[in-house]
Amino acid sequence: MKVGETIRCSDCGELITLDVYDLEEGIVHCPGCSNDQAIEEEDKEWYVN
Repeated sequence: MKVGETIRCSDCGELITLDVYDLEEGIVHCPGCSNDQAIEEEDKEWYVN
């Protein structure tokens, strides 16, 4: 995963664009449902592009 990559929230389906803070912390914060989820390389269903 890299900065600017778009993923989909596994809870609400909101599209999230990764920023440098997400990657440094290893956690994605969803603005749609306020869910925090750890980034896992093998979590392929999150990938959109």
